Amino acid sequence: REQSQESFVERKEKITRLCDELTRGLKETISEEAPKTFIKLVMKLRQLSAEQLKEVYQELKSSKEQTTKEQDSETRKLLVDAFSMTGTEEALKAVKELINEKK
Repeated sequence: REQSQESFVERKEKITRLCDELTRGLKETISEEAPKTFIKLVMKLRQLSAEQLKEVYQELKSSKEQTTKEQDSETRKLLVDAFSMTGTEEALKAVKELINEKK
């Protein structure tokens, strides 16, 4: 149990870094690395449960204290797109719950 919790923390950190890379990259122009980074993000998200996905979403949303509404919107869209692309039932549950919560 402890090991899986550690790996979730590590995954969450990696997901946060990938999202930051992508949202920074979207500010100027889309780099050649953006599609590869997005695929890495999707692959990491596939390993998470619905609850873990929602936790990642909430954490990323709340950690962006000094961002603009536009950047928050981009991060939200990016995560919802990535959740959808995972193709997992867990991601579908997370997206449905987030929509129902109107977040």
